[in-house]
Amino acid sequence: MEAHDFKAAWERDDDVLHLFTSEEIGHARTSSVAEHFLTTVGLPLAAAPCLSFGEQSLDWPPEEARQGYLPIGSDGAGNPIVVDSDGTVLLLDHDGRFAPSYVNSDIPTLAEVLLKYRDLIDDAATAPDFDGELSAILRERFAVFLEKLDPRCLQENRMWSGELQLR
Repeated sequence: MEAHDFKAAWERDDDVLHLFTSEEIGHARTSSVAEHFLTTVGLPLAAAPCLSFGEQSLDWPPEEARQGYLPIGSDGAGNPIVVDSDGTVLLLDHDGRFAPSYVNSDIPTLAEVLLKYRDLIDDAATAPDFDGELSAILRERFAVFLEKLDPRCLQENRMWSGELQLR
């Protein structure tokens, strides 16, 4: 997804993006694509499923968990979300000694998935019988989307595959 397309789509309902600064990126080695996206468009301050990005998430990972990674956010359990040197987005499991787990292939893919998931939640919320759970039809629609965009994120013990199982 192109950065400007994501920005326009995300902000259409006055949702806020956190624009990363050069200081936040610091000396972390990451891809030029990731750095460009983060510093020109940013990521949502908050996004389903219980993700946060930006300043509030950047300082807490211990130094040993940061080595080689750029912290960009965290999940609802407090696990850091990071970008590695080739631009891959990972989740570091704080209960598992910060073992990395694949999230998405890069920042633009993560942004597209966040946008699709937000739209999926919006679709679910308009159903008259919505009880906070995604229907099997909506979960399947999201899985098909992920399979086309970034099939690796559907492998076992990945954030997105786990989210599909939880809902």
